[in-house]
Amino acid sequence: MIRRVLVLLAVGSVLVVALPGTPVQLSYVYSDSMEPTIGTGDGYVVVPAGDVSVGDVLVFDSDYRGEYVTHRVVDVTEAGYVTQGDANPATDQATGHPVVTSDRVVGQVLTLGDRPVVIPGLASVVSLLSTYWPLGVLAVLLGGGLLERNPRARDLVRVDDLITPLVLTTVVGSAIALAYSAPTYTMAFTAVATDADGGRVLPLGEAVSRTIEVAAGPRYTYQFVEGTGVTIADVAANGDVFDVVVDVPARAERGAYDATVTTYYYPAVLPYGLVRALHAFHPVTAALATIGTVVAPAYAVHRLAVDGRAPIESRSRSRTAWWDPR
Repeated sequence: MIRRVLVLLAVGSVLVVALPGTPVQLSYVYSDSMEPTIGTGDGYVVVPAGDVSVGDVLVFDSDYRGEYVTHRVVDVTEAGYVTQGDANPATDQATGHPVVTSDRVVGQVLTLGDRPVVIPGLASVVSLLSTYWPLGVLAVLLGGGLLERNPRARDLVRVDDLITPLVLTTVVGSAIALAYSAPTYTMAFTAVATDADGGRVLPLGEAVSRTIEVAAGPRYTYQFVEGTGVTIADVAANGDVFDVVVDVPARAERGAYDATVTTYYYPAVLPYGLVRALHAFHPVTAALATIGTVVAPAYAVHRLAVDGRAPIESRSRSRTAWWDPR
């Protein structure tokens, strides 16, 4: 019983960290701009930003690049933060990036002893788990009948008392994480009363189209792209990215205008039309259906291979004093 609780707590803890909106997040870099401090593919822990000072490593939403950037603060000004990658010869602002304002800061990298806490190779681990995690579930299910076969256990627990809650926790937790951690790309436009038109500049009173690149999903997945503040006009595969054409509505007033594009990925284990309909109802329903379909065969094998009614004994041996004649 204790082990079951520990397993469920561990799964829940991982899901809490994985979900967006929690105080602590895990992420990784996919370029060499922070080497040697944080290598390409290395992970780090993101915590809420406190009083930011020179030397802190921030994670911020770059309206210049339309993505999240992890760089070090090299100067603090009244307008915002000046940032630079450790491997870059110049600051981001010297190459065209605007100063980073507080509202763009997602968090800062956790440090110990003035050095970031780095998780080597996290990107590879995430890629491996996202591809082969059903095999791990299968291993847990098949091994479930071997857990707690200790005659000294305290409580009498059946195999299904452990496996069924674990499977449900895995499916529901994974579905929530998949739906609510979908990659989101933020586009910061500026509407101006001139003939300028291009990039993130919008001509006042005119609807325009823009093309952005979003990362392609893993193999054997369906991808759905949704826009907030823009209309998705076309999505075309281009190698390991998708070219997404968005229609930006006409702006009646000058000033900043933010829009987002979110990509959702689901395992391609059900008919596309069904997944599309489930996604249209709510992303969580599509995630539950597809992940449940992936896990179902492993659970079925477990049901056939292991007697779920078999007791898992956990009765601790009674202690007898050394002078007891028994």
